[in-house]
Order: sequence, then C-alpha cells, then structure tokens
Amino acid sequence: MKELPKKAILEFKNLLERDTGKKYSYEEAKMIAYRWIEDCCYVFDIMERD
Repeated sequence: MKELPKKAILEFKNLLERDTGKKYSYEEAKMIAYRWIEDCCYVFDIMERD
C-alpha cells in the first residue's frame, strides 16, 4: 500500500479526535488510518464478488 502523506494523517487525526472526543498521538492516528483503509478495502472486495 502506498504511504499516506503526513498532511492526510494529521487531517484524519483531527477528524478522529473530533468524532471521538479523545486525543490521539500521530502514530496512533496513523495506525488507525491504515487499519481502516485495510478494512474498507476488504469490504469493497467482498462487495465486488457479490
């Protein structure tokens, strides 16, 4: 997977903090972003097969 730009991860971090009301480190937000991307890709793959 292509690496996400730092600006994209920081924006994701801001959205995550806004939606959850919690504070996250840059590394935590990066890990969550990649996990969400993998999960979304998995779901889209399933949808394409059906």
